[in-house]
Amino acid sequence: STEQRYFVNWTPFRDGTLYLSVGYGRFDDTDNEEEGWSLTPTLRWQINPKTLLSLEYALGEQEDRNEAVDFENISLGLRFFY
Repeated sequence: STEQRYFVNWTPFRDGTLYLSVGYGRFDDTDNEEEGWSLTPTLRWQINPKTLLSLEYALGEQEDRNEAVDFENISLGLRFFY
């Protein structure tokens, strides 16, 4: 089986309060005859030292010998640190 992942990350401010990332991945499992790909952009914003907002979107496809499944996920998280 093979898996490849590529990422591009960017932090526009020196303090790192805003983080942007785009990831792309492919996998191929010849034993189970599965393959697929995914594209995942991510945004993280450190609102203040005790609050982090995360937004992630995932789009992709997974295929095996019986079916192909397209997927789309959105994840939103708000973390408070104490």
